[in-house]
Amino acid sequence: MRGVASKNGSVEKALQVIECFDLKSPSLTLDELSEKSGFSKPTVFRMISSLEKFRYIKRVNQDGQLKFQLGMAFLEKSQIVNSHFDIRELAKQVIYKIRRR
Repeated sequence: MRGVASKNGSVEKALQVIECFDLKSPSLTLDELSEKSGFSKPTVFRMISSLEKFRYIKRVNQDGQLKFQLGMAFLEKSQIVNSHFDIRELAKQVIYKIRRR
């Protein structure tokens, strides 16, 4: 059972690292990721390494500085979501809720 909790903790940590990226901060250094996530640099680096392996994070060189960005895997997965997303059905549900009020 301890292994399951540990793996969930790792997943949660990786997601917290991913959550550091936003439109204002699309590229972050290791120090910035450590500060924003609250994790130590070695922990963040381990998370980044795993995410990088599966193309969720990529390394970039910006002005001679190593930074990290979200990778292409997110774009590929978003296409799967888009293929099953029916905006008309979602809008219909919202309209029915409004009508009932």
